[in-house]
Amino acid sequence: MSTTELFTGYAAHEPRGVLTPFSYTPRPLGEDDVEIAITHCGVCASDVHQVDCSWAKASIFPMIPGHEIVGVVQAVGSKVDTLEVGSRVGVGPQCLCCFSCEQCKRPAEELCTGSPTFTYNSRYPDGSVAYGGYADRIRVHSRFAHPLPDALDSAAAAPLLCAGATTYSPLVEHGVGPGHHVAVVGIGGLGHLAVQFAKALGAEVTCVSSSERKRETCAQLGADHFLISRNPEEMAAAQGSFDFLVSTIHYDGIEWDAYMNLIKPSGTLIMLGLPAGANLTLPSRLLVSRRLRIAGGFLASLPEYTAMLKLCAEKNIVSWVDEMPMSEATTALGLLREGKLKNFR
Repeated sequence: MSTTELFTGYAAHEPRGVLTPFSYTPRPLGEDDVEIAITHCGVCASDVHQVDCSWAKASIFPMIPGHEIVGVVQAVGSKVDTLEVGSRVGVGPQCLCCFSCEQCKRPAEELCTGSPTFTYNSRYPDGSVAYGGYADRIRVHSRFAHPLPDALDSAAAAPLLCAGATTYSPLVEHGVGPGHHVAVVGIGGLGHLAVQFAKALGAEVTCVSSSERKRETCAQLGADHFLISRNPEEMAAAQGSFDFLVSTIHYDGIEWDAYMNLIKPSGTLIMLGLPAGANLTLPSRLLVSRRLRIAGGFLASLPEYTAMLKLCAEKNIVSWVDEMPMSEATTALGLLREGKLKNFR
């Protein structure tokens, strides 16, 4: 068992700041904790939002972002019996919960109302700051270190710990499966995984994108159909076609009437994108007259993580990624911020 008393990562020290090397002393390794040597960390849109302070929540600086973490266990606490040194694991956006509130007991640990701690830009119950995965090591509660199936490549699996969980959980919760037609709006970091999960669960899938540019990509992802949102004729012909519409778009000023017209009566809009603005304006007439449902998606429970990773290994569901050295974290964030990544992550 090998612990390190000084962790080093890449931290922003101010909003939109350049990420520079930053060392810190981690919290002591608790009896239920594991220490992980990080090999990979995905770059998520929420990293950009939190570094840029574009969400309402105040950010904590210095901040080491990163919550799509893959690594190898280096040390385990005295009560850890589910992992051992050498285990390959993944860590998502949450690293601790109270385990005792109503939500944790459901289990829906991601909705903990007691003392949830997120992997970065958050504080532990004792007030200490949580630092994320753009670093060499991290310590988390062992139940939030998810064993990775051998079939999953580490780099391609890293985004599953956030984007994968966020898309998988609501699809399963709302019973998506054979006989359903699912539209996925926005084929990016979340959307390309939503397409793969919906297909793996047995649904018919249509990608909805603003141009022809991603038609071939969507076919490679397994989509059955492709719909151009800027084509009024195509959108009109598709009205009332979908049991579920999964929205991953996250810009302000979205014209929701056109998208919600695509949903069947009694169908469901699943919101996964989180715009920087505080509120959404949805057409109440459509909600009422078609008895539509609105659902959200936020991470996944611990059992859902296990099931999601198992399904990914069985169905070869992975994220399409660009790989860069950790020292280029600022460059990676900039490429994501500007929409210039070659792949989705």
